Amino acid sequence: MRLVGLFLVAAFLSFFAVPQAALAWDGYVVRVEDSNCIAVADEPNSKEVRARLFFYGIQAPTGKQPMAAQAMAFLQQVLPPGTPVSVDEAGEDENGLTRALIRSGGTSINYLLLQRGLAWVDRRRCRALYCRRWMIQEHYAVTDRAGIWGLDLGTPPWQWQR
Repeated sequence: MRLVGLFLVAAFLSFFAVPQAALAWDGYVVRVEDSNCIAVADEPNSKEVRARLFFYGIQAPTGKQPMAAQAMAFLQQVLPPGTPVSVDEAGEDENGLTRALIRSGGTSINYLLLQRGLAWVDRRRCRALYCRRWMIQEHYAVTDRAGIWGLDLGTPPWQWQR
């Protein structure tokens, strides 16, 4: 009986460890739209966009926010048009935007943005088990004063849009 209980707990946790409605597929970058969004196609060098994908679990500065241009430039450097990417869709958020984990060459771009201090963990939406690891990586970026964390603005970046 105890073994059945452990199995049920493990099944429950594994169900919530991966974002709901996860769909995995491979594609090619068409363009970086901003520091939170890329357009992806099914074929290399195609201009026909299959999906506009927003990075799951993180937020990066956009528009006139500090470090927005640097975050976008970094994405354009690591994801130039035609770059093959692996996409793990996490579903749509409350605004109907498709959120996804994006990998290029086996490296998580979501995680890379956190590591460089060019994004922060979206504490309202990041619910997968790996989000805790991302919060630890964000803390390292803060202590290293990387990217946005070296600006001494006094306001946490997740309050910039308020």
